[in-house]
Amino acid sequence: MYSDDQVERIFAALGYARRIKTDSFGELDYPRPEVWDFHRSKARIKVALAPARTSKSYAGAWDMVGDILNFDRPEKNLIVGPDYDKASKEFNYVADALVHRRDEAKKKYGLVIPEPAQYYNTPKTGRMQIVWPWGAELHAKSAAHFSSVIGESWGVALLSETCELGPEIFYRALRTRCRRFIMPTTPGLKGMWVKTLYERSNEIGEKDVEVFRFPPEANPTYDMERFKAELRRVGDKDPFFREQFLGEWVFYGGRVFPMFQPDPVERVTRWQIRGGGIAGGEGRVCIDMDPLEIPESWKRVAGADFGFRDKTVYLWGAVAPDGTVIIYDEYYTAQRSIREHAEAIWAKMRANGTRRIDDCVREPKGQALQIAHDFSREYGLWSRPATSADRLSSRLHMQAYLENRPEDGCPSLRIIKKQCPNLVRELLNLHYEDEDPETRREGKTETWRGEDHAIDAARYLLSTRPSPRHKVDEVDQYWNSLDSLKRNRRRLASQYSQIGWTRPGGWNGPA
Repeated sequence: MYSDDQVERIFAALGYARRIKTDSFGELDYPRPEVWDFHRSKARIKVALAPARTSKSYAGAWDMVGDILNFDRPEKNLIVGPDYDKASKEFNYVADALVHRRDEAKKKYGLVIPEPAQYYNTPKTGRMQIVWPWGAELHAKSAAHFSSVIGESWGVALLSETCELGPEIFYRALRTRCRRFIMPTTPGLKGMWVKTLYERSNEIGEKDVEVFRFPPEANPTYDMERFKAELRRVGDKDPFFREQFLGEWVFYGGRVFPMFQPDPVERVTRWQIRGGGIAGGEGRVCIDMDPLEIPESWKRVAGADFGFRDKTVYLWGAVAPDGTVIIYDEYYTAQRSIREHAEAIWAKMRANGTRRIDDCVREPKGQALQIAHDFSREYGLWSRPATSADRLSSRLHMQAYLENRPEDGCPSLRIIKKQCPNLVRELLNLHYEDEDPETRREGKTETWRGEDHAIDAARYLLSTRPSPRHKVDEVDQYWNSLDSLKRNRRRLASQYSQIGWTRPGGWNGPA
């Protein structure tokens, strides 16, 4: 490989490294220091996380140039984008540098780059490749044609608009087949896997993933006047501005639950009841506390979503005197036997201090019916079917719990974030299959993309509760009716072909 000094000389010969006079920033050297740090990094996976229009794709394409010009180690290199048109952007940057600037580089700096042996650039037919005489190759492919990416080994893989690509491109197709990765992207809804990738690497101390953030001046032609005008118009709290102009993870567009934000987290040391409500929180859904700190006298509810290949999820919730629901723990595992699930759920209940479940709701039909029957009959995990699993109505019901109440500015749903990481992740990442609101029609069946197993369990759990716009006497009426339901549990269990039982002392489970 080339040294940093050699790479800088190659960049200068090809017209990439130069001094530029700009309208917004005056005269400056390009690339900027932040971009040079990106090029000099030796990390296997380099993520250029930046606002839109800050030259991240341009810098990502140029980062491949040194690898392609390595005559001693010719490799096949790849650019993969959501479609051929987007992949062609970085492909054209490389082609401009190593095909169209050859004569200028030779004349001014004496850098000789042989003419390509093959050069095809037709995005409409999906044929974009360059083959050089020393054996190096560059191919551009579309993630829409997943099979064309699988099965080959690559030197460098550039993932164009990484957050628009699904994780399967990285994990299934390329992760073990590439020497290194370049990931230029603006934060986006589908990019949770990118965020998880580098955060996990930081947590365990791995150095193979590095993240670089580019400022606006990374692009000499960046429109600062538009930036300032947009800032004045919407302010720096607007989610679109934060994502597109500041490069922050917001996950707002097309989300099923756009009002859910996991940060900041409120530390709760004890529950103070004021005027029938919970004091503190300032509208924050996610809280930090120990489930054992929740008063034992509060009603306990649960939601269950059964599966084998998919995840089996069990969520525990507590209901405060003002009607606020606190989801305080989760069980989230796949491909286990019913016995293994049951034993793990009971173990979790012992750990989080749950002595009873007043009401547990599951999916009303399908595979869940037989699994729930087995859970109840053999392991004492009683549940009843939800009155409706309709996505639209249950989503609206759940959204009402996420919204702040006008009387105190607090939501009616709280989640202990550290205990329920999968529920938080799914709420952030779940989005509509059709993200264009103009083509979505009211009454059309809602189709979601992303994992929703914990969300389904949360929808069932909240179906045990009335609307958060209730009055206090309605809450009392609800629990009075629930007491009646518990008294008739054996009759209802028989009606649903289940047998529920309760051990003495309120511990309704096996010893």
